[in-house]
Amino acid sequence: MLPFGGHKGYALLIAVEILAGILGGNVLSVQVPSFPGSQGGVLMGALDPFKFLSYEEYIALVDSLIKEIKSSLRAPGVEETLIPGERGERTARRRMEGVPLDARTWNLLNDLAKELGARAS
Repeated sequence: MLPFGGHKGYALLIAVEILAGILGGNVLSVQVPSFPGSQGGVLMGALDPFKFLSYEEYIALVDSLIKEIKSSLRAPGVEETLIPGERGERTARRRMEGVPLDARTWNLLNDLAKELGARAS
């Protein structure tokens, strides 16, 4: 196991190892065979954020966090900082307008449609 995030990442790694492995009655992650179907631990958690603050406060703070992330300095050549899920959401929106096809694929589909007596649009 290699930690990420320096000393804080190391502490997080140990916490997850304890919660997902030891408390779950599983072996340590370094003892899990690295093949499909091997038995490893699972850690799940659920929080109700509205036990801590109101819906309006929650939304305002999340919006503030996103604005801070979006306005942060970017590496050279990086045009925009994306939030997790944002790229997929944009792609899904574009796909609602149609799926891009190269000319070869489009022609193959048109030929197949003609063979089957269907009309391409």
